[in-house]
Amino acid sequence: MSFTVGLDFGTHQTKVCIEDATNPAQKTYEFVEFNNPFGNPTVLFPSIVQINEDDTLSYGFVNDESCKWLHNEGKEKPKFEPLKEPILELPKKPGTPIFPDRPIIQANSWREKIQRLFSKINQNVAPEIIDWKKECTRIQNNFNIANNEWKRECGILQEQYNERLIKWSKQNEKIEIDYKNDLSEWKENLVEKFYYRYFKLAAFSNSVQWNHKIDSDKISVWFITYILLILQEKLGENFFVQMGIPSGTNHDILKNQTEKAYALLITAYKLVEKYKTKENYLKEKYTNLLNLTELQTPYSEDDIYFYGLKVIPEAYAGLSSITQQKRLEYGMSLLVDIGGGTTDVVFFTIGENQPDIHTVHSFPKGLNYIFENYIKENPRLSIPDVQKIFLEKKGDESLFQNTISQYHDQLLVNVKNMVSKITKSFESRRPSHHLSSSKLMNALENRPVVYCGGGAIYSSMQTTLLNFNDIRLVNGNLLNIPFIKNQHIDEILYTILATSYGLSIPLENDIIITPIEKVFDHIEAPKTDKGGHYDYDHGLSDF
Repeated sequence: MSFTVGLDFGTHQTKVCIEDATNPAQKTYEFVEFNNPFGNPTVLFPSIVQINEDDTLSYGFVNDESCKWLHNEGKEKPKFEPLKEPILELPKKPGTPIFPDRPIIQANSWREKIQRLFSKINQNVAPEIIDWKKECTRIQNNFNIANNEWKRECGILQEQYNERLIKWSKQNEKIEIDYKNDLSEWKENLVEKFYYRYFKLAAFSNSVQWNHKIDSDKISVWFITYILLILQEKLGENFFVQMGIPSGTNHDILKNQTEKAYALLITAYKLVEKYKTKENYLKEKYTNLLNLTELQTPYSEDDIYFYGLKVIPEAYAGLSSITQQKRLEYGMSLLVDIGGGTTDVVFFTIGENQPDIHTVHSFPKGLNYIFENYIKENPRLSIPDVQKIFLEKKGDESLFQNTISQYHDQLLVNVKNMVSKITKSFESRRPSHHLSSSKLMNALENRPVVYCGGGAIYSSMQTTLLNFNDIRLVNGNLLNIPFIKNQHIDEILYTILATSYGLSIPLENDIIITPIEKVFDHIEAPKTDKGGHYDYDHGLSDF
């Protein structure tokens, strides 16, 4: 196939890049442009599905005039946030006393043994026995004193805890009453717009709550179907699709998400076959689509081959986008992909222009976390209000300092855990490489931390992370795409478009994922010259 489509199915917005290899000597790349409600082209297509008043579906944008509503007042549903129950912390109870063994009085000669056997002398008055009893009495008295003191302290702490518990209970009763009143008022003016966001996040994560009657898998299928119909309209039927998944290096998660992605794509293609064109598809009512959309599980390898599909971890695709043109030097580096709902932190190395991923830490905080925390401090604002402020102020740190600082703290925790694993892996190989930890620290000094994703376009979201203090931003210069049709794209958007570009590059070799436990397995003991110097900067950057 001449066309390879990189489908970056995102939480907030979806990006699509097409590689045209009609002329293999000069491959060209194009980012698909969608029309926004004002008729202007955009390469960032919001991941939104809306049910309209006539029960048809529309995609990418919310239109209040055509959107199906239940009732209009505009308040968000109140949240019940009770105070945490106090914890009773008691001092450690004194351990059970340990007494010495009762002494055994030994007879040295056979004559003494006979005398002791028949003697009426009470052995309890032997000096050894008397001393033993005294020692046992002393140990028991000390235990009794310690135990009584422990009971006294526990009694005081229990009384203090009971007081805190009563106060907590009263406060929570008031919180619950206020919540029920707010909820009752909210229900009287219930608002529900029938449009859906964050369905991609819910489809690929079991930890995300999805409080809608229509499940996130079906909505994801409908959205992907629309994208495929647009591509078919543009390219015909002869194109190969590579879609990203948010998985890291965990084998089970990678397997589950890969299976889910193939099922979504194959199910979407079944709908494409039924409706043929975008116009036919947009005329269908969602009530009919509910009955027609059944996730294709299990699917066959023949289905994958027939439709021309490949699923690739987003982290790998993002790295491929910046390693193709040798824009990043060899060695150990970090990639931080700040999305809407999650942040992925990737520890990787580069060898022969191909990234090798060693570990990925994902945590469920992204731009949404910044917005939601800001709303807690400014409860009158909505998510769209905060998004607008954040965009207009370009993530001004003076306005969002607290929430951005909290986000950076969480980011740093993940990087510390990563470096701890790196150090542990290095130390485990010490018997083979005979290198001190200082060598590892030197190799990690001033290493790149590469930022990408929608959250990374704001400088306030970028930060140094331990020794990774060479901040790089994925932009047009770093990507260095050889031949691109969209010459008018804003430079800053390449930070967001990088993954779709990486996905559009056909995967010719197997994805390299070397577990972090084996990242230093290639290092052997270095040779030294007469002066004791290593023959080269050994092994820590020779990937």
